Amino acid sequence: MRFFTAYMISTGIGLHNLGEGLAIGAALSTGNLVLTSVLVVGFALHNGTEGFGIAAPIASITTRLKEPILLGLIAGFPTVVGSVIGSLAQSSMLSTLFFSVAAGAILYVVIELSRVALVQAKAGRIAAGLLIGIVLMYITGLLLPV
Repeated sequence: MRFFTAYMISTGIGLHNLGEGLAIGAALSTGNLVLTSVLVVGFALHNGTEGFGIAAPIASITTRLKEPILLGLIAGFPTVVGSVIGSLAQSSMLSTLFFSVAAGAILYVVIELSRVALVQAKAGRIAAGLLIGIVLMYITGLLLPV
């Protein structure tokens, strides 16, 4: 049962990462290397913690080496696939679609985490955290050349 949970978490993260890869590839296909670099660094920073969620269900049991490697590939390889597909997008409509998929994946995670946090914490702290995140995102957008 623990392996099933780990594989389901890994699969969900992989689907989420596919959208991120699409955004990276779409940014690359538009020739915007600054945006591509920002997306790669930003997604790498937030993906660094996803391994904890995958490993948590199987942390107390002995595993062979192939299990963590396979779980990591299931979660991470869709980013590469999405980047390749996104980089092939030569139309603004496809780029917009790929950015929308990535934004939807991130928005889904934010909403779910906010819902869980609202049960466990005060609503004011959650609202302040979301506001700070939006302001930082806006400032980051101002720093990127158009």
